[in-house]
Amino acid sequence: MKRFLLNLFTAALATAGLSLGSCSDDNDEGQKLPEPNFPAKTTLGIEVGDTCTIPISPNQAWSVSIDRTQAGEWFWLDDDGMPAYTVRGKAGDHEIVICVSDVEEHDTDRSIDITMTMGSESQVIATVTRGTVKRKFGLYQGTESGFGEVTYEEKPIDAGQTTLTIPWEKTSMEPERRPIKIAANFQWRLDSKPEWIAELSPSEGKADETVEILLSGDPKAFPLEDSVDELVFCDYDNNNVKFTFRISIPGCKEKQDVTLNAGTIYFNAAGEYGKKGGAGIVTWTFYGPTFRTTGPMLETESGKVGYKVFVLTKTDYGYEPCSWITSHETILSGDDVLVRKENRFTADANPYGSRVTSRTAAIIVLPAEVAQHVASEDDLLTEGSFGLRVLKPEYEQYELATMVQDAPISSLFTVRDLAGLESTNTTFRQLTYTEDRDLPEQMATVFGTPNDQNYLMSYASETSTASVIYSSSLNNFTTRFFDDKFAEIKDNSTYWLRLTKQEGVDEITAPSFEVIMDNISEDKTGYIVFYVDDKPMAAFCCKTDSGSASGAFQAELISGDGATFKAVTFDNYLEMGNMLEKVVGKNLSSEFAEELASGTAIYLLGSAPDVNLKIKTSEIDPERLLIQIQPIESANWLNFETAETAETTINIKMGTPGAGESPYAMLNIYNSSSGYAAGVIYCVPLP
Repeated sequence: MKRFLLNLFTAALATAGLSLGSCSDDNDEGQKLPEPNFPAKTTLGIEVGDTCTIPISPNQAWSVSIDRTQAGEWFWLDDDGMPAYTVRGKAGDHEIVICVSDVEEHDTDRSIDITMTMGSESQVIATVTRGTVKRKFGLYQGTESGFGEVTYEEKPIDAGQTTLTIPWEKTSMEPERRPIKIAANFQWRLDSKPEWIAELSPSEGKADETVEILLSGDPKAFPLEDSVDELVFCDYDNNNVKFTFRISIPGCKEKQDVTLNAGTIYFNAAGEYGKKGGAGIVTWTFYGPTFRTTGPMLETESGKVGYKVFVLTKTDYGYEPCSWITSHETILSGDDVLVRKENRFTADANPYGSRVTSRTAAIIVLPAEVAQHVASEDDLLTEGSFGLRVLKPEYEQYELATMVQDAPISSLFTVRDLAGLESTNTTFRQLTYTEDRDLPEQMATVFGTPNDQNYLMSYASETSTASVIYSSSLNNFTTRFFDDKFAEIKDNSTYWLRLTKQEGVDEITAPSFEVIMDNISEDKTGYIVFYVDDKPMAAFCCKTDSGSASGAFQAELISGDGATFKAVTFDNYLEMGNMLEKVVGKNLSSEFAEELASGTAIYLLGSAPDVNLKIKTSEIDPERLLIQIQPIESANWLNFETAETAETTINIKMGTPGAGESPYAMLNIYNSSSGYAAGVIYCVPLP
């Protein structure tokens, strides 16, 4: 019985199944449907962002679908203007519209199967393929104008035919920038560059945007020789896709430049440097002059070598390593390739001592190919005459400039612009018995100042001025003022003589003061005494107009064919005396020394006979003027007269000494009643 029931149930299920199958092939009215007429399968290509259609003519209700997972963001069906993954319809003529994304891809083809279903049957009726987009990468060269404007070429360069070049003029010490413009239809980035190209900014770009870049050389990596390398860009997401361009840069081996102007650089005795500015204004500062060098670093056995700067003390006799000039070197760019340096010189104060003189230094600037053989200043020098050291001949061409430093006036004072005193008709010096007789001793007695710390400051015009730098031993000094009778001026506010103090700035300027004198055209004399803790340290005798002169006689030859005229001084009197011995048979050195010690100005005049000579002298007081020939009894060959129109001019004519006459004579010029000649002109007839 059980077996029967089981068989019956199975038969019933089978009958039900047949009944259901017969219904699927029937229409809604129960009529049997025709066999599905699927279209022949086709293969379609579609471009990015486009659509394609598949015509169908199904003979019964249908649906068309795509796999949603496979479609992703790339494919969809158009369902009456709406995106869908399945569309349906009844029997009849229809068009299936397939859409694809407009997102461009360059490496991956994407495909999707279009499946149609009618009744219980399904078939793939089409395969749609979305193709890749060809990459476009254009690099355009540009030219930069002087106003920063850039003009680009109309066509991109042909990477196979064109080499980008970093422009570098022969006279330039750094390459110019090369503007480029990149336009691509994909996202890109810089893949690699030569080390001598500076970092690119920007170094990447998005699809369909234009990016402008300024290519420039990297001063830390300039090549010594001409170089060609590659500038490579790639797809941002696919490093295997590259766009390569050749790029070149000239070598820097021959690039050399020195901005140091040949000539003389001046420091004052305090170590300040006068820098000229606009309108002739000079600014004094301890920050000395600067110059720049640009040159390559060469690889040598001892390492890399570039420009070297040396400073040597220079005298009339030779050279020595310099200890009073310091060279400060700063690397501005280049590090160890094409190095750009700034050199600044500073000078120590010129110390006051037993042999106080101005001093000179030579600046030697050696390029790398020469500098590699020089380790120190001693390598520049060789032994010359009398054991003195001189500059080796091979280095003489590299002595580019000299530095001269003034001598100080004394242990307490120096002048900020000593060379400028003469141009402003200003005198500032220590008082001496030779030139000033008893005045320094008198000032020392009245004011209590040391004998060697009494000075003359004279102004002879409205432009006269002097900025006086003082020693640190005078810090916090005070002053008192006195008239020409040595009487103290209690209220200096209305006095014609004043002093203004200028505070120094550490490492920039030295402390100084300026003496101010009113009404220069009037002859006046006054005194300034300097005190530290009420102790008199120094005194100035201040004079205006004619009283500002030192009192020394001065003369110059203004006419006389073939004549010679030379001053005899403490510096040359020995040489001049020895020279005259060969001409007149007598050495006059001791005679010169005695006259110089008495404050007499000495000149030597040599001329052929019967030549009209004209000597112009400093101002002579006609009432005190006395001109005397010595020896009068044996110098009849010498004649003179003062010009009628100008007492400062003396006309002289020499004859030929006769037998028994002196071979030389002196023209003694007195301008006071002191008994000492103000000036002596030694007259020597020449063959």
